[in-house]
Amino acid sequence: MIEPQRAQISPVTAILVAVALAVLPGVAEAKTKKHKGGGHAESGGTKRIAVSSNDGGGPPEAPVRAQLTKVLKKSKIKVVSQKKGEAPSDDQQWVALSQKLKVDGFIQLSFEAGHGKRSVEITVRNGADGSALGSETFTAKGPPAKLGAAVGKSFWKKLGAKIKETSRAKGGESTGMPARDLAREEAATPAEKPIVPEPEPAAAPAETAAAPAAEKPAEPAPAETPAEPAPAKTSEAAEAKPAPSPAGQGAGEKPGPREPTLTAVVQVRYLHRSFVYTPSSAAPAATVATPTIGAEVAWFPLANFGLAVGGEAENWIKEIGQYPTVSSDLHGSLVFRMALSFGEVYLRAGGFRHFFAIADDSSHTRLNFSVPDVVYTGARVGGALAVTLTPVLSLNVSADYRLVTSLDGGGYPIKSQPYFPLANQGPAFDGGVTLAYRITSLLEVQAGGDVRRYVMALGGRQGDRINASGGTDLYLAAWAGLGAVY
Repeated sequence: MIEPQRAQISPVTAILVAVALAVLPGVAEAKTKKHKGGGHAESGGTKRIAVSSNDGGGPPEAPVRAQLTKVLKKSKIKVVSQKKGEAPSDDQQWVALSQKLKVDGFIQLSFEAGHGKRSVEITVRNGADGSALGSETFTAKGPPAKLGAAVGKSFWKKLGAKIKETSRAKGGESTGMPARDLAREEAATPAEKPIVPEPEPAAAPAETAAAPAAEKPAEPAPAETPAEPAPAKTSEAAEAKPAPSPAGQGAGEKPGPREPTLTAVVQVRYLHRSFVYTPSSAAPAATVATPTIGAEVAWFPLANFGLAVGGEAENWIKEIGQYPTVSSDLHGSLVFRMALSFGEVYLRAGGFRHFFAIADDSSHTRLNFSVPDVVYTGARVGGALAVTLTPVLSLNVSADYRLVTSLDGGGYPIKSQPYFPLANQGPAFDGGVTLAYRITSLLEVQAGGDVRRYVMALGGRQGDRINASGGTDLYLAAWAGLGAVY
């Protein structure tokens, strides 16, 4: 029986086969890594984001860009400043700009100003397909630096996840059609779906022959290219649809109240009251000092119009240590407010009732006391200016004219036979200063002082029990309190 001849392999051929078996798997692995690395490998492992704006935002633009740069660098993201030129008008132009600047995505700024407020709408765009991943509007009142601070405080919390989703457009990718349209086509074509499972054979053990080893790694490359990006782009396209929603909501909120809707403060006050006659020789002056309790509340159901009420009261002191005394000041107003670049201005009109009454004691000597009861009733017109000194500190200065329309009231009224039957009201005013320090978003500590002054024509004549032509009733108060802002 003749034995079959075995194929004779020359030493040179054996060496070449061994070299092929050693080199070809490495080449296939390098190709696979290249496909998996994508655009991120081209950027050297560091994400790059370009900050762009259309027409510039004026003074707030510099602090906003500075805060964005600070936040992004803290997250190890390279910032590329792109200020010049018009912003792209469609997704494919964003992709082309992404390739030109070699960036993974964009932060697009759009500034607005008005009614004492500054705002910036920040949109995050993906460099791979130009789609809008998310949008938020940041608003601040006062100097431009405050808008920058507002962006720096909450940008990453609101849009940081969108920044992480950005990816760079591949160098060979066509920009003739938005990537989101391609994703829709891929999702809508059922014939292409079977291609997705084909990368599975790539994980099979390598064949011993050189030719299959070269073919196996080559198959995953074209399969991975359409298979992996397609779902990603589809999700990006789905996320791009609701992106205008936050911006639309932000725009819808602008007509609403921009300032606090409800403010309130409870005060611990120290009051000093003095009643002086003209001339001073007509009768002794009377003074009293006492702690009181006060409160102020303002409610704005509309953006610029609201109601304000407040006052103080006490009933625990005795005049000259003998006569029980009750004091109160109540006032209410309709208020118009307008926001300015540095604060707010308030205009108000309403009414008031302020009285200081002294009761008799068991001695029944009240009429021997030279000062009568005073009850002032009338209209009150004035305004206030609130100035923002720092993000947490503000100053409020107010002044009002009090038109006294009546002096009647009390058990021993000023306009009566025992005192001054010819008494007539004169000019009166009040004013105050308040310093507020914000300790939380809802609470603030306040301190201040105020003054109320009434001048009266008493009409005293020779032979009267008190021969005084006039009188001045002055109230000075200092206070501290805890305020709430909603």
